[in-house]
Amino acid sequence: MRKKGWIAAGAVLGVLVLLVVTAVILLFSDPGFDGPEPSPMPEDAGIRAAKSLVTGDSFHLETAELCGMLVTAAQEHPVSWLDADGLRVRTQDGQLLTLYVPAVWNGKTLYLTAELEVRRDAVEKRLEAQVLSLTVGKLPVPVDWVLERIADRLPEGVQLTGDVLSVPAKLPLLALDENRPLAALEVRELTLTEDGVDFAFAVNADGTASLLEEGKDWLENLLGFTDF
Repeated sequence: MRKKGWIAAGAVLGVLVLLVVTAVILLFSDPGFDGPEPSPMPEDAGIRAAKSLVTGDSFHLETAELCGMLVTAAQEHPVSWLDADGLRVRTQDGQLLTLYVPAVWNGKTLYLTAELEVRRDAVEKRLEAQVLSLTVGKLPVPVDWVLERIADRLPEGVQLTGDVLSVPAKLPLLALDENRPLAALEVRELTLTEDGVDFAFAVNADGTASLLEEGKDWLENLLGFTDF
């Protein structure tokens, strides 16, 4: 009877060891990624973006061009754990984006794959990506478990609120200093498809209006007017 108990305990232990080994293998495996290699922005991108401001037409980036833009941004704002050169994306209909990122953890490379839903917050004027699911290697993991560990190690300008990553929807065009933009290029709409992403731009001059209001107040105080 005692012998059978040892056999049963050994079998359970063997199963547990097998499960742990399998989990480790899945965790550190590279699942690969079915998406385009990054490509540089086309030479006429600036002209097309400016034209879209005038005509109101959307500005289109192919998925490979979007990937190239994100890789460049990650390289310009590096973080210790993220391998920017290996970053890849795939766009889909329904505002969905798949992000693949090699990450270094304790000297080992892990491969994170995130399914994101992308949108624009019109109130806060930010571009948001809600993390719908996360896979490390080939092993699905809880979203909050991963996000909690990278929350204070995100690239510059990226914010994390709950399971939502966000960046400003405005890019300064003219500024008095770093914290005083007068005019900005604002993303008013973005639509993801299997072919890439379409942006609709507008120039936001809230900073100029604010500066003019400050100037008006200054003149009123200088001249002693209460109604100018």
